[in-house]
Amino acid sequence: MNLIVAVSKNWGIGKQNTLLFNLPSDLKYFKQMTDGKVVCMGYNTLLSLPKSSPLKNRVNIVIAPADVERDDCIIVHDLEGLKSALLAYNTDDVFVI
Repeated sequence: MNLIVAVSKNWGIGKQNTLLFNLPSDLKYFKQMTDGKVVCMGYNTLLSLPKSSPLKNRVNIVIAPADVERDDCIIVHDLEGLKSALLAYNTDDVFVI
């Protein structure tokens, strides 16, 4: 399993549900590394993406509140559900974002 994240000097990863940085080369690297892979994220991260849509050409697994259901990604409601969903994939292909 992999973790891919950009952090500030004080380990911040976002502010008001947006990225702290807009670094085109960093976003290109992110796409290159995760394209065709599995990405795991929290629900707020999904909502922060353009049009609140899952990332294209990736399996998107989202930890979301119990009342959230979607057809365009895999929704799990707790860490046990996440662990179960990840059993179907090679751990080398999984990225926590």
